Amino acid sequence: MNKVAIFSDFHLGIKQDSAIWHNIALEWSKWFAQKLKENNIKEAVFLGDFFHMRNTISANTLHVASEILDNLKEFKLHFILGNHDLYYANEPTISPVNLFQNRNNIKVYQRPEIVQFGDKRALMCGWGYEPTDFDADVLFTHAEINMFRYNNEVAPCDNGFKPSNLLSHYDVVYSGHFHLRQKKEWNNKRIVYVGNTFPMDHTDSYLVQKGFDIFDFDTYESIFVENTISPRFYKIYLSELVSGKWNFDELNKNIVGNIFKLIIDKDITLNDNNILSGIISALEPLDFVHEWENPKDFEQELSDVELKAFDMTDAIKKYVELLDIPNKNEVTDYMLELYQKASV
Repeated sequence: MNKVAIFSDFHLGIKQDSAIWHNIALEWSKWFAQKLKENNIKEAVFLGDFFHMRNTISANTLHVASEILDNLKEFKLHFILGNHDLYYANEPTISPVNLFQNRNNIKVYQRPEIVQFGDKRALMCGWGYEPTDFDADVLFTHAEINMFRYNNEVAPCDNGFKPSNLLSHYDVVYSGHFHLRQKKEWNNKRIVYVGNTFPMDHTDSYLVQKGFDIFDFDTYESIFVENTISPRFYKIYLSELVSGKWNFDELNKNIVGNIFKLIIDKDITLNDNNILSGIISALEPLDFVHEWENPKDFEQELSDVELKAFDMTDAIKKYVELLDIPNKNEVTDYMLELYQKASV
């Protein structure tokens, strides 16, 4: 067996070195190690951007990095450098990732280097280098490649490497940098962006798969292993609640532990909005924010909208059921009475 796991774009330290996101990264590393063991994988290739901040990294983030690498100490790890890993844009010798060289199981590639995997040759080529200066069977890189997207909300890249140029030097190309998982094939050759390890913002919606690949050098076959443990991003419009696309039970199933944004795109009274916000918060999302499609709407109380599909009285009852309090019937009656008075 001649297989490796391929993962990319960890961005440790995102959200201003948030402890929540440090924990998400730590939990992912434990899950990743378990999946490697389950699939009998001994080696992994990381395609760049381990850290998020390229010039200043907090002591806490460095500590968490050490814990993550401790979780992966049983595996041989190949690290190429992404643009976020470089203090200077095109100078790889100054990078916090170089600190990992002290670990016996890690090799950091500051400059392009060909590595043998069985009878196949793979080029490790980080950010800022020209991969078409070399020839090998497989390319591992961190680059911008034409026809691929950073995420679903931007146009395809048109100022990067041409796929035809890369595939004239390699049979398979794996790249980091773009966070959207995507694959394109030409004449039995292919280019794959494995994507970031877990969702990091609302461009990584719950509809977009995240995870890592297991690549077989002997057959060129790959298996995608989906990340099923990290929080997901949900962006839901008020109009979707009104239309019945989402009901309370669906919210209860999907929002707990995830990151939720409610887009106010229909008229709603501030009172109903506050009640709805309380109901959503009671579902215990990891984070919850509002966004007004028209910001001026936040400054004034708007005409009511009939939330027929999302029945407010029923939602209040279910909201109280979620609370760890005595006398739930009395609390429900009181809240319903307040709601009815406010709705007059």
